[in-house]
Amino acid sequence: MRCRFLAVSFLLCLTSFALSNSVATAATSTFATTGDAPQAITIDSAGNLYVANIFDDNVTKITPAGVSSIFATTGDYPVAITQDSSGNFYVANYLGQSITKITPSGVSTTYGSTGAGYPQGIAVDSSGNAYTPNRNTNNVTKITPGGVSTTLGTTGTNPSAIGIDSLGNIYTADYESNR
Repeated sequence: MRCRFLAVSFLLCLTSFALSNSVATAATSTFATTGDAPQAITIDSAGNLYVANIFDDNVTKITPAGVSSIFATTGDYPVAITQDSSGNFYVANYLGQSITKITPSGVSTTYGSTGAGYPQGIAVDSSGNAYTPNRNTNNVTKITPGGVSTTLGTTGTNPSAIGIDSLGNIYTADYESNR
């Protein structure tokens, strides 16, 4: 079975699952190590895992064979990671109030600022625009490929995740609004 679960500073592989008296149990094994305090994960088309580590301010790359290496540096306190169709990665840096763009070869640059907002998630559209839901300002920031930041609108209280559909509609999960 190829299931992997993120746990404190290492990845686990779920090897079996059982249900007894309505209680689920699972057998696990360590798959690979990450950096300190892994927070977010994405997977590329080759099956490599990329893990954002909030206390190390970096991204760990883990191959399908379980080989771990530091892939790239990020801004301060990376909390979310996504990948575009060209293989570039985008990381939302909570304390840095910024977005880091990482090329497929691991070169990091600051993509833009979220202003006063603390980004909790990240999504990228087909044009390369990055979007973040910002916790303390309760809004969404759009950052263009040219690095121009714009506040798009308000959300509910403490938006924690974001998604974009094929029509360009933006959705947020608002942690304290229960919507």
